[in-house]
Amino acid sequence: SGAPTPSPAPPPASAWHPHKPTLAVSDSTGRLRVYDMAGVESGPGPNGTTKPAGGRIAAPPPKVILSHRLQKQVYALAWRPCSGAVLAAGCQGAVCLWSVGGGGTRPPVSTRVAGGTGAGRGTGPWLTVLP
Repeated sequence: SGAPTPSPAPPPASAWHPHKPTLAVSDSTGRLRVYDMAGVESGPGPNGTTKPAGGRIAAPPPKVILSHRLQKQVYALAWRPCSGAVLAAGCQGAVCLWSVGGGGTRPPVSTRVAGGTGAGRGTGPWLTVLP
């Protein structure tokens, strides 16, 4: 009694890229997973069968996972509408702007690319935090 109750994690946020079949989704730890959904079909299954029970489809492995110590409790995600190369994450106490268009001019910040670690200096995602 008397101890503050921690606030529950927000539900996952998600945002479809405005021009590509790319989906960004947050998780309960504040990490962002960016998926390339090209080739993922939601129609009938092979040989005229229907989709799996519940209509769910398996997501491909993420092409990048974005995380930073200041990125906690992600409440909203949005892609920059005109270019689609910047992903904004509305977090507890800050807005994190990720450049995920590739060929970045800054080194990656606390990122993990699917299948390995962040890319070398001058390539890969980079982060700007707006307090």
